[in-house]
Formats: sequence, structure tokens, C-alpha cells
Amino acid sequence: MSFLQTLPVLAYVRARGVCTACGAPINPIHLAGEVAGGIIFIAAVCTLDPIQGPLMAAIGLFCFCCLRCRTGLSGAFPMF
Repeated sequence: MSFLQTLPVLAYVRARGVCTACGAPINPIHLAGEVAGGIIFIAAVCTLDPIQGPLMAAIGLFCFCCLRCRTGLSGAFPMF
């Protein structure tokens, strides 16, 4: 796996929404989830102090993951 493949939004755009391993299309909902997670993290870190920001970001991302699992969009998280 290359470094660019570890950056979800850049990897999605670079691969044009297609899996580089098998060629299957990747549902855009996964891209939306990555963008939403990034927005939650950036908003928490920028608006809160250096200790509280990352903690609130982690809690927000955890809640976001739980929401994805409860709505049946957990394909990116096979452990749930």
C-alpha cells in the first residue's frame, strides 16, 4: 500500500472512486464519511484548547462511527 492510499480522500479522488486492487467501484458514502470525520476533528481541535480539542474530536469520531454502524453503513468498519 502506497502512502497516498493511506489518505482516504486523496486516494478516492486519485483512483476515481474505483478500488485499485480489484477495480470494484467504491460507494461515495465512504468518501462522505471520511470528509465528515475530518470536519469533526478539525472543528474540535480549532475551537477548543489543546487538551480538550483532541479528546472531543475522539469522542465525536466515536459517535460518528456508532451512527454509521446503527444505520447499516459499517462496510468500512468490518469489526463492528
